[in-house]
Parts: sequence; C-alpha cells; structure tokens
Amino acid sequence: MRITVFSRTLSNRPTGRGVYAGEMIRALSELPEIEALEVFGKEPIDVPKCRFWPACGRNGVSDATAVLWRIGKRVKEAAGHVFWATTHFLPSRLPQGLPVVATVHDLVWRDHPETMAWRKRFVAWWLERGLRRTDRIVCISEFTRQRLTAHFPSLEPICRVILSGPNPRLAGLADVPLPEAVDRPFVLTVGTLEPRKNMALLLEAMRLLPDLLLVHCGPIGWNVAREVALARTLPNVRLLGYQDETVLASLYRRAVAAVFPSMYEGFHLPPLDAASLGCPVIASDIPVHREILGSGAAYVPLRDAAELAGAIRRLAQATVERPERAAPLRARAAQLSWKHAARQLADVFREFAR
Repeated sequence: MRITVFSRTLSNRPTGRGVYAGEMIRALSELPEIEALEVFGKEPIDVPKCRFWPACGRNGVSDATAVLWRIGKRVKEAAGHVFWATTHFLPSRLPQGLPVVATVHDLVWRDHPETMAWRKRFVAWWLERGLRRTDRIVCISEFTRQRLTAHFPSLEPICRVILSGPNPRLAGLADVPLPEAVDRPFVLTVGTLEPRKNMALLLEAMRLLPDLLLVHCGPIGWNVAREVALARTLPNVRLLGYQDETVLASLYRRAVAAVFPSMYEGFHLPPLDAASLGCPVIASDIPVHREILGSGAAYVPLRDAAELAGAIRRLAQATVERPERAAPLRARAAQLSWKHAARQLADVFREFAR
C-alpha cells in the first residue's frame, strides 16, 4: 500500500499532535505492507519510505493557497491508495474517489472551548467539516470516541479506537547530566503550557512544598501569562522549555514523580513515557488517565491543591519504594506500543486500499 499522509503538525521539535504523527509514521514505515508514505508535512523528517511534500506556505496568503488549492492537486500527483490526515483538518479539493481516514485527538473545542485561544477556537469549528468528509475516523482513546459520538452520533459507525504507545527510544538512551537549574529533588511535568494542563493547581501545590523542586519541560502556549508570571516568582519552580529526548529520559528516571493535573486530554503521551521508564505518576482523576494508566497511578482531584501536595509529599518521603510503586505503571506501558498501533492503522487502510 502507498499511503498519502497529511500532517501540518509534523516537525523536528514536535509536541502533542506532532509527536503522534511522527511516531505513527515511523512505525508505519517499518511494516512490510507499506510500500511508500507520501508525507505532506510542516517539516521533513528522516524516515525510510517517506517522500516529503511541503504542506505549509511561507506566509498567510501562500498558506491559505496551499490548503485551499495546491495540496489537493499535489495529492493527486502522489497517487496514494489511501489519504490519512493525522488530525481531522483536511485540505480542499482532494481527488474524488480517494478514501480518506482521519485521526481525531479530542473534542476540546466542544467540551472546553474556554481553554483555547480565540483564533484556534474559531478555526476549530470551521475544521469540523473534515469529520463529515472521512470514510473512517481513528480515535486515539475510548474517551475521545465517546466524546466524538456524543457530539456527532451519526459518525459512530465509522469510528475506530487505536491507542498510542510510549516513546520507543527513551529506554535506550543513556543518562546525561541534568540542567544546572535542577539542583535538588524534583517532580517533573511535561507538555505545552496551556490552560487545560491545570498548571495553576500545580503551582499552588508547590507553595506547600518549599523543599521540593518543580521542573516543567515544554513550550509556553497561550492564555497562561498569569501562571508563567507566578512560576517565575516561586523559588522552587524551573521552566526549562523544550528539551530533547536524552534530557527528558534522564529527568524521568531521576524525578520523585511525574505530575499531570490536566483538566482534559484526548490521550496524553507524557504520563505513558514516564511510566515506561519506571517513574511514579500522579495524575488528575479524569477518565482518559484511568483508561491509559490503569490502577498504577496516584489519582488526585482536579481542584484540590492540598491533596495534590499531599500525594507529591508521600512519594517524596517514600523513595525506597519507588520501584515497587512504578511497577504496575511500567507493566501497563509495556502493553501499548506504536508498532501495534501502526498495525491496527494499516488494517484500517487495508479496508479501502485498492
């Protein structure tokens, strides 16, 4: 099969949806039934079987032209058997008769629009049209499938759930020295800093834990100026920005715990990465965390900073029990893999490939 892939989140410094796209493309490329991947992306990545086609313009006008006209024409040139969009954003003028598969990550623009930047919220409603142009929708969790079909009941027959896996490279990376700013025992949180990550709650918890450090890795997103300003006034908080896989692996291995108090997620890869490296996880008690992590994580309420601080303190005081506490999480992470996810996705493609 020759698959045309559309992923404007694909880059060499990915977060969130870009990580999903990159890992799935790598795993698909290793399957013998995949002959070629014609990848329309933001930036080229070095993956076998992939031919890169630019999917973004140099400015607003050329970008709109690419989405509304040029990409559809070039997709026809790519001559793939199936078109797979790594989100439900689809370009215009796709060739008639070309089967379309799209991945849906979450329904945040419907469920929690208040957490989005207003431009993204406006665009999200416009992008819904892609949902009705697909032949099959891949949901990244059962939770996402339930939310999608709650808002769009007619789409239920074409939905499939395919769970992702932890980063397959982290376990093989050697430890490196930690950044100088990490100068005492710490808890770690990873991800783009945005409202639904509930950073305000974590910062309030850290006020109650002056002897412990909070390390955040990831870019600063939108609508979080207040949280960032507060973080920079707290002596036990370090905002490290984007970190490469080698540093992340070392941080996960040495952290007291990885903490994820998110209000809403469609899947959530960083807790699974932490689990795969034997790092205890403290997570908000939301359905998708239970689905991904099972019974191994310590779950805390969404709005109780004292409870979150207590969970962190208990792990900090029980470091000798760290391997025992992490074992169920590690076992859960071992059940999930990108290789298995790619096989399931290839089965979806096979339904339509001619």
